[in-house]
Amino acid sequence: AFSNGKFKQFVSGAEFIGRSPYAKIMTRVTKVPIMLCCANRIPNTTDDSDGYYRRFLIINCPNKVAARDVDPQLESKLQSDDVRSAIFNWMYEGRKELMKNGCKIVMSQSVLDMKDEMKADSNSARRWIREFGMKPGYRQGDWKSLKEWMNIYQQYCKDYGEAAKTAKGVGKVFDDLGFPKKRTGSGTWYCIAYDEEPVSEELNDDGDLDMDVPELPF
Repeated sequence: AFSNGKFKQFVSGAEFIGRSPYAKIMTRVTKVPIMLCCANRIPNTTDDSDGYYRRFLIINCPNKVAARDVDPQLESKLQSDDVRSAIFNWMYEGRKELMKNGCKIVMSQSVLDMKDEMKADSNSARRWIREFGMKPGYRQGDWKSLKEWMNIYQQYCKDYGEAAKTAKGVGKVFDDLGFPKKRTGSGTWYCIAYDEEPVSEELNDDGDLDMDVPELPF
């Protein structure tokens, strides 16, 4: 469950009540471990607050190995003495950098970009906005009522099997993104320019996304 207060409490290192497996006695947990999660896709959330997103530090690993390039001996190779030493030295150098910075993690641009990308892809409304290239409009024809935008959005959710947010939730996302807004006797209107078809990512001849794969440091 990534969308509740307990998740934010846990990743913030705050105290909480818990118990050991199968134990009946509840205890106050004060030494909260660091949460580290490896995932192919960031879980969806219904929480769209800044307090939620600022709790994440996302490190993108863009390496993608095609099935034809999988090395079945990789595990044994990584356990050789020289490779294990190289990995340890790499980790130790990182630790020294962290200690030199007073244990403060300096956010790289890639981490900041991933946070923005996570927020843009965190729920169906933001994905709809991103995939259709939606941006603040300026023409008279770009104005539609929130009800009209909801009809377009709900059709998107139906077409792509997404869970739709409420009109209030979509309106909040529109407001966060600074889309021009006006209130009329017929309801709230937003001025938004967008593409009629979603923007697709380019695939190479092998069906993989084109990306630059960095070299490992060992």
